[in-house]
Amino acid sequence: MDKLIRKIIREEVDNLEDESELNLDIKTDPSKGVVAPSKKVISDICEKEKFCQKQGPITFGQLRKLVETAQTKNLAYDIGEGFYKALIRLFPWFFPQIAVAGFVGSSIRAFNKIIRPGLEDTRGYKKWWGKTIMTVMDYVEGDLPHGDPISKIFFISDGLLHMVDRKFKLKFARYIAELASSKPDSEPVPEYFVENELRKWVNQKFLLDPPLQPKTINESEDDGFGWIRDLEIEPDLTPAQILLRYESFPVEVVGPYIAGQFRDVEYRNGKLYFIADGWCDFVNLFDDNSDDNSRVNRYLAKNVLCDGDYWEPYSASDLIGREWKSNVWDLVTENGEAVNLVLDHIKEHYVVPEDYNPKQLDIFGELPKEREIYEIGGRVLDTQFFNEISQDLNYLGDLIDDEDIFEELKRELGWAYANSYNAAVTNDIYKSTTDSIVDLFGSSYQWENGDLVFEATDLILSTIEEIISDCWSDNRRYYDPERHKEDDQTDEEGFETFAEECIDKPFDNYSWFLNVYEERLSDYGEELNPSFSDYATNSEMKEYFLEDLQGRI
Repeated sequence: MDKLIRKIIREEVDNLEDESELNLDIKTDPSKGVVAPSKKVISDICEKEKFCQKQGPITFGQLRKLVETAQTKNLAYDIGEGFYKALIRLFPWFFPQIAVAGFVGSSIRAFNKIIRPGLEDTRGYKKWWGKTIMTVMDYVEGDLPHGDPISKIFFISDGLLHMVDRKFKLKFARYIAELASSKPDSEPVPEYFVENELRKWVNQKFLLDPPLQPKTINESEDDGFGWIRDLEIEPDLTPAQILLRYESFPVEVVGPYIAGQFRDVEYRNGKLYFIADGWCDFVNLFDDNSDDNSRVNRYLAKNVLCDGDYWEPYSASDLIGREWKSNVWDLVTENGEAVNLVLDHIKEHYVVPEDYNPKQLDIFGELPKEREIYEIGGRVLDTQFFNEISQDLNYLGDLIDDEDIFEELKRELGWAYANSYNAAVTNDIYKSTTDSIVDLFGSSYQWENGDLVFEATDLILSTIEEIISDCWSDNRRYYDPERHKEDDQTDEEGFETFAEECIDKPFDNYSWFLNVYEERLSDYGEELNPSFSDYATNSEMKEYFLEDLQGRI
């Protein structure tokens, strides 16, 4: 009979808890087919949701350790409870006199433990009395109150785990521990892994028909609590009003409005896309005051991102200077193809062929085309001399650098060197510049019909939300309901009227999101100023040098 009484009382207490509204404005109404969600389930999910957001993803190694620790703790609870039950039943048989005194003291302590939590934690009399009776019976029977370690370690986004008996929870925990052991310890646990494994396990263990379907990320609402309530947002509200009234900024609600206000933003399938004509549109995001030669300022960004007059970072004279051989010729000799181009050019334009005789008629009775005979140190540059100097590239470099006959070749090599140096540095500036833009707007971009399109939902939402929040916060400091609110207004309506300037932020002053973001970066001193290498190595110049040289000699 006592077990039946305990069951009836426990069910009554559970019913009181389950039908608690939890500020959701949802009550059980069988006539409408509405069932209030369990307070225990919602509270458990909310707390774990907050924890998981702070904790972030875990690995299978961490998951296995959590399960093993929970199993150990659960075993300790069971052993402790068994020892307690044995103690309260056997103790009076061996020490009856002490048992009487101990019973009085224990009763007082037990009564304090029973009554105090009930008075502190419960509000309704019926609920408090039910909890009190249940706690008394639990202590008398040796059932010590303790938590469920298995339930605490698993984050399940619904109440499925609460429906599973404790015995089966333990079995599922062992299953998950073995499954986690089969995975690499460093591998991250996928989203909804444990939840979907629970669904599969329940399907197979209890032969559910139809089976529970796996949970996917798309099933979750963006705010994480769509399963608790559906916000009915009033029409014609601006994003600023939505944020103030609902403390939420879902893209599905504010996205279409934002895209309708900004000419460079489009809303597609639940995402916001930023549209630019090209990289040149982003020039004003860069710092205009930096004079650091190793960092990209607005001047450099404009020259590398925009189509305009020809520009190069350095002049040829600055690059070559008086160190022609150590700069230019070293680059030539490190590139076998460049060496061959130079040797072929010298052989064709400077070396006297072995069969050349300016006075000998050819088969048509004509004299050969007259060509200039070049001499170096009184020695004619013929095939034999050419073969000698071509074997000593260091000596050949000296000749090109010093001999007047090679002045034109030296100049062309110098121009090729300067152009390749500037090309390498310009390429590094361009890469550093575009990379910094991508870091802001996101790596998910592509060219569409000549436009540069970024999927920039997070950037656009966070920027606008910050601007709106700053405006509301600034006005909140000066708002006094006693002075600023009309008698027929709620406090919220009064504040909204007082801070009317915030309602249309930031669309009241801007038609382009990029202008909003430019000013935001400027206000916070966060304009782009990425570093780049102002020194080009020979390996970076090699490709550009060879291409330029092929068009010159």
